[in-house]
Amino acid sequence: MRLLEFQAKRLLAEKGISVPKGVLITSPEDLQRVSFPTVLKAQVPVGGRGKAGV
Repeated sequence: MRLLEFQAKRLLAEKGISVPKGVLITSPEDLQRVSFPTVLKAQVPVGGRGKAGV
């Protein structure tokens, strides 16, 4: 099973496991739910932690 980080965090939270606060942004309108300053992290479905041999 391959999950993006936001999906895994949602599953853990549903089981009562504490996870850091986060918001999934999928459109410019979603930015209304975010306070600034903030940190952005891309949810990209790739593996290897950057070891692709670029």
